[in-house]
Amino acid sequence: MKLLKKRFPNEHRFDDPDALFDSIDFDGSGDIDINELEKAFQTTQMPYAEAIFRLFDKDHNGIIDREEFKEILLFLNCRLPPNEKFMIEKSDVLFDNLDEDNSGTLELDEIRHFLSSTVAE
Repeated sequence: MKLLKKRFPNEHRFDDPDALFDSIDFDGSGDIDINELEKAFQTTQMPYAEAIFRLFDKDHNGIIDREEFKEILLFLNCRLPPNEKFMIEKSDVLFDNLDEDNSGTLELDEIRHFLSSTVAE
């Protein structure tokens, strides 16, 4: 819960973990599926790309490294049809193509560009 509060500091719903879980578990199943998670992102009123960026920037350094990028791809694969899934073993090639400034990392604008060209926000 600390992680969510740190990444989304203006979301007061994170003060009560049970209430937060219940607010995301829209169907009351006791589990949070990918659709419920995405709907929760929408309720933060934060652009999708920024929410994804904050969620996967695990070390909070303002950039996405190769390992964090692989986790983004795994997350996105949960919502894509089988024939459109990203090949994780080719993530380094995709990463290099997205790294427009050749910094070896991805900044928010690069992630925003990637998400806008691959998935609907």
